[in-house]
Amino acid sequence: MKELSGWGRFPTIKTTELKPNSESELMDIIRNNKSYIPRGNGRSYGDSSINKDLTITMTRMKRFLAWNKDTGELVAESGVLISDIIDTFLPRGWFPFVTPGTKFVTLGGAIACDVHGKNHHKEGSFGNYVNWIEILSKKNKIIRCSRSENTNLFHWTIGGMGLTGVIIRCSIQLKHVESGWIKQKIIVNNNLRQTLQSFYEHREATYSVAWIDCLANGKSFGRSILILGEHAQKKEHHAGTALYPKKKIKELGSLLTLQVFY
Repeated sequence: MKELSGWGRFPTIKTTELKPNSESELMDIIRNNKSYIPRGNGRSYGDSSINKDLTITMTRMKRFLAWNKDTGELVAESGVLISDIIDTFLPRGWFPFVTPGTKFVTLGGAIACDVHGKNHHKEGSFGNYVNWIEILSKKNKIIRCSRSENTNLFHWTIGGMGLTGVIIRCSIQLKHVESGWIKQKIIVNNNLRQTLQSFYEHREATYSVAWIDCLANGKSFGRSILILGEHAQKKEHHAGTALYPKKKIKELGSLLTLQVFY
């Protein structure tokens, strides 16, 4: 038995945790167990990715399977981290359409939670960029689903919190970017009304997030710093700097800001 928790570290639950290395190992696990839940890298809150009987952690199934350099389609196993995708494909000029507050989430977890990022108002959630999913059902059958095949299962699985089966692999769409830099703009707002007005006035920004002072009250209630971001073009980067800088970033939490996505 092992104690597991979500990212918020509460609650902590004792469970059996298994980490399959392959599809065949995963099938053996499901064949011999009736009650389980799949788990990614444990970055969801609460107990959504923990089953008290059996938790199947998918982080060892993390291979890239296919890549189309012309269209940006990536096929990968569900244990691949978004950080793996950024490290591998950003230098090639491709970036995930949606990155949540932490890049250390698996593809399977991003699909199961249908995560959103700081561009939710413009480009929606992660599920918008999933082409197809292959799921291992409780009957140990691999089912491919998409917007044109097993459509109901596809939509149930996106945001389905792992309850439709174990996501084995998927195809997602990346977007082309000209550099690895973000142009950032910061706007100071003195109260909640100004904060909401700033969001509205800058609704065309690709990325936007406000850091709000939750301790302020009175006339300063809701004061904030609004951070806006756009992917920089090649012509905008400074001479002598790399288009795709290599930078190791520590995990800062759900309020990871735009300038440290890379």
